[in-house]
Amino acid sequence: MNILFGLGNPGAKFEKTRHTVGARFIEWLAKKLDTPLKEERLTKNRIARAQFNTTPVTLAASGCWMNESGRCAKQLLLISKEKPKRLWVFHDDSDLDFGEVKISFGRGAAGHHGVESLFSALKTKSFQRVRIGVRPREEIIRRKAGDFIVKPFSKKEEAELPKVFKKVLSLLQTEMSRNA
Repeated sequence: MNILFGLGNPGAKFEKTRHTVGARFIEWLAKKLDTPLKEERLTKNRIARAQFNTTPVTLAASGCWMNESGRCAKQLLLISKEKPKRLWVFHDDSDLDFGEVKISFGRGAAGHHGVESLFSALKTKSFQRVRIGVRPREEIIRRKAGDFIVKPFSKKEEAELPKVFKKVLSLLQTEMSRNA
């Protein structure tokens, strides 16, 4: 069974920030599939079982702080009795402009501490990563990621987020069909 795991930081203070876009995608997908996420006691991940592309999947929004994402992913894999190759991780990418989406497999973390935590805990890079661009498009001078990833999206970006999530979903459907 594939596990779709969205990274983010817990708590109301962070729920609308760029850094939490992976978990927000999972929440959006769960609503779209009419499958409520429920908190899993051990990891605090919010999880649900669903049918996606006629295939059973586990949806999970991380219950860990970003830098501890590996611990939550490892527990989720143990509970699900799955290998990392069945894991699809959704996370923010500060090198991609808002609205861009890329899938990668086996590549480096590019300084993303949540992804580094996954590599360390799972002892592999062999899982799919869906990288969702969060860099503000209108930037004239390129800022460091730390200057904007824990800040909320602009009102315009927030309004465009469902369109971005539909793009992520379309790409995911194509890739999962290819990897079936």
